[in-house]
Amino acid sequence: MKKTALFTLLLLASTMILGSCVKKCKLAEESSDSGVIVQDVVIYPESGYLTSSMGGDYLVNGSDSYADQFEVSFDGGATKSAVNYSAYHILGNPINVKCDASFKRSVTIDDVNQIVLYSIEVTECSTTCDEVRTTENYVLVPAFPSSYQVVYDVKVIEK
Repeated sequence: MKKTALFTLLLLASTMILGSCVKKCKLAEESSDSGVIVQDVVIYPESGYLTSSMGGDYLVNGSDSYADQFEVSFDGGATKSAVNYSAYHILGNPINVKCDASFKRSVTIDDVNQIVLYSIEVTECSTTCDEVRTTENYVLVPAFPSSYQVVYDVKVIEK
């Protein structure tokens, strides 16, 4: 009886010690957007995975063949409307991520060098799941001249 109780106590103690050594991955509660990205807007593509057919050109403006396949909502989804492409453009930046990830998206417009930089910092939990999914990362930004070059930058951090 004493041996069983001692064994159980040792097993419980070792489990607690070993379990506490495993670091838990903590991600931001919500993803964040900064720079010129229009805040508090919901973008509705007509269907999922549109970026897979865009041929690497993820800028959607009024003359784009995908322009009529998007709607936006400025009130959390209560109402949807067509995108006003004279005021806004949509940028996508599709990436494959693990199922437990958070995003920091930022878009800057450099008028001097005529470059639009769309950066994403992805933080993934390497221990929670191995399932990979595609995230299209659509954002609404102020319209810019068609002569500007869009540059994409992705940084992945594994925890």
